[in-house]
Amino acid sequence: MTLYLPRSLKKPQSSAPPKNVLPQMEGARTALLVEDNADVAEVGADYLSQLGYRVRSVANVQAALAALRLDPQVDWYFPTS
Repeated sequence: MTLYLPRSLKKPQSSAPPKNVLPQMEGARTALLVEDNADVAEVGADYLSQLGYRVRSVANVQAALAALRLDPQVDWYFPTS
């Protein structure tokens, strides 16, 4: 198979990485992360923290329900399983 692509006469632009690719959030938001694998939970919590969330991480559904009973203020629920 041969694939022919159109030729461009434009010069390539600089590919400098963007300075800030994460959205900025107003005010503190809370995410509940439910993950039984500690390594995955750590990565997920780090990512959500970078997005501006205060992260509450639990290992299973029972712990998530208990956490919600104690403090139901959750803006985003993040199940990973």
